[in-house]
Amino acid sequence: MELMNLNQYSTGVAQPGLSVNKIIEISCKVPPIEAQEKIVQAIESIEQKISSLQTELNSLNGKQKEILEKYLF
Repeated sequence: MELMNLNQYSTGVAQPGLSVNKIIEISCKVPPIEAQEKIVQAIESIEQKISSLQTELNSLNGKQKEILEKYLF
């Protein structure tokens, strides 16, 4: 939405705003559904990797804590 530069459609001086009539006239380009589905799949794959790595990091942090407690306390 930021790339659409909606400020150019604002009306009013004291408190600028967008009217419904102005918004209706604005066209918004979106990729075809096939491209959207590929984007979603790529993002979901990345999110799964992040989740897996977060789980691994939490496990390693726990092991680190165990080692420190065992040898330092």
